[in-house]
Amino acid sequence: MVISQDWLVGYMVSTYTRVRSWEGHYANTPFSAQRTAEVRQAFLEERILPEWKRQRVYYVVQRDTEWSPPLGVVERYRNNEFVVWGPQ
Repeated sequence: MVISQDWLVGYMVSTYTRVRSWEGHYANTPFSAQRTAEVRQAFLEERILPEWKRQRVYYVVQRDTEWSPPLGVVERYRNNEFVVWGPQ
């Protein structure tokens, strides 16, 4: 599962990989408005949903964001725009 701060990454994840995104395209994501709010809460309030803790989740965060990753994840990748955090 991918939780991405960037909507385009969230949308394209399922196109180019076998991984699902919590929030993909607004028209194809069940409960889209709710999921959008949950992703925002994850990155703005650092509120992680319990169901995310029960599966392998990768968090894609914009580099300029002040964000503390949840326990059990480590930095997996970094480029000029994003940092990807994932399971240990």
